Amino acid sequence: MVRDSVSELDGFATSCLEHLRSLPFEDWRNKEGPTASLKSGAAGVAFALWRASALLDDPDLLAQADDWRARAVAESAWPRAFSGDGTEARRDSLFSGEAGVHFVSALVSGSLDAQAARDDSLQALARSAPAPDASLEFLDGAAGHLAAYSMLVSEIEAPGAKQSGSEMARRIVGAAFKNGDGSAPWKDMPSFAFARGRAGVYFSLIQWADASGEPLPDWFLPGLKSFARAGREGGDPRFSASWCGGAAGLALLWTKAFEHFKDEIFRDAALKAAEEAAGGADALSDLCCGSGGRAYALLAVSRLDARGPWKDRAVHLASLSLDRRARAASADSLLKGQAGLLCLALDILKAGRPRFPAVES
Repeated sequence: MVRDSVSELDGFATSCLEHLRSLPFEDWRNKEGPTASLKSGAAGVAFALWRASALLDDPDLLAQADDWRARAVAESAWPRAFSGDGTEARRDSLFSGEAGVHFVSALVSGSLDAQAARDDSLQALARSAPAPDASLEFLDGAAGHLAAYSMLVSEIEAPGAKQSGSEMARRIVGAAFKNGDGSAPWKDMPSFAFARGRAGVYFSLIQWADASGEPLPDWFLPGLKSFARAGREGGDPRFSASWCGGAAGLALLWTKAFEHFKDEIFRDAALKAAEEAAGGADALSDLCCGSGGRAYALLAVSRLDARGPWKDRAVHLASLSLDRRARAASADSLLKGQAGLLCLALDILKAGRPRFPAVES
């Protein structure tokens, strides 16, 4: 059964790449919803093609990623670039706003060794840092920007990225006990979730420490252990197994925490979260809220338990994602559509370290 699923993933990856290669940008501009963003627009397609070019060692795909990067930059000036369904995203949001376009532009330009375009994009990303009133959260706030800088430091030679990332990390650390009593960080963030709660903030700081070599503050490990022991609140049952709001996001955090600190409390928490993520039921295919994001969590946990069932379960969830993908609202986008599932399929098919797109560096 796993062999059949892998074959299905291979066929999907081939057809999806052909589709994205031939997708007219005029058709994209006419679609509903945001047209430029990393989460839902052209920047997300550029990211997926950039990832595919690296996994397949295909310079033509990198050139196509650059085409979509340029489209995303040009599209940023249009009225519906970052809006849809009557909503307007924060321009400083990495996933939903203009900041994500600058991040992907820097990433692709750096891979092409286009230094001037890379540096312009890095400067634009720094200018789009979350405003003082923005949340620390991962999806639309400071933690997402820090994840972007971790990737830029890890993937390309990006002058200034480490300095900007260090400033963002200091900002997040400095806000830790802002509205609390000093016993637990970020008490003003009631959610435990990854996308909009404490889990994503903890994750981004650990990942930055790994990428930059900068130490975490003394209070970080005790705070993280307390967080692990606390479990999590019930949250929205529709997303209890998901990356954005549930167990899959926590599995990513605890895997990262164990790899950094080597403390068994985090390994145990990762395995428990993975079991919950594997058994969750949903009707969505995507990386953000559905089975695609759950698959990435299980792939991460397989690094801690190589003899466990996690990779086979991830392959099964990835196969389910393909069966359900017609239900996706943004059919070609990254976190809600098949560009994100393309990254998942290639991460499973190609040897290497699978990484949740635009989240793990």
